[in-house]
Amino acid sequence: MYFVYAFMILLMYFLAGINKARNFSGTVAGFKNMFFMKKLPNLFYQLAIFLVIVLEILAPLIILYSLQTDMYNDLAYFSSVGLAGFTILATIIYHFPPTGGEYYAFMKNLTATGSLMLLSTLF
Repeated sequence: MYFVYAFMILLMYFLAGINKARNFSGTVAGFKNMFFMKKLPNLFYQLAIFLVIVLEILAPLIILYSLQTDMYNDLAYFSSVGLAGFTILATIIYHFPPTGGEYYAFMKNLTATGSLMLLSTLF
């Protein structure tokens, strides 16, 4: 049953990674507009989004594979904690302060972070 629960938690990240990859330039531009240091080279923003895409696509696959096979538990643990850390950063950059319409996105990310940290205890 853990596999099904983890799948429900991780599907959001996997699909978000696919969406970011399909709309790479738009995602980079959106990140550049939200990031507090706007004068960095464009390569910085592209590299950051590329790493996020890799994390959002590979980490869920690693976690689900580990749950299914009981292999690579250390990698699954770090994948889960890495997604939680990413979610905290994304919440601060995109949804802070949690007022108005950002309140629900902030709370969704807070819930996802807790779910990922709980998931990490399985490894």
